[in-house]
Amino acid sequence: GVLVDPGDVPALSAAMERLVADRPLAHRVGEAARAAFLARFTLERFRADVGRIYREAIESRCAVS
Repeated sequence: GVLVDPGDVPALSAAMERLVADRPLAHRVGEAARAAFLARFTLERFRADVGRIYREAIESRCAVS
């Protein structure tokens, strides 16, 4: 990816200009981001996370009653 320091507007602008000018780089960065997203946000993980959230909510409600 292309990293810039938070709040560094000139660096962000330069990075964006670089991606616009260098299409192969932009494509590689985009493909890497897509692969990272698909590896992290799977349907199985979503189901597990939702199940965990519901279990925790039910358990905390039962503990209060």
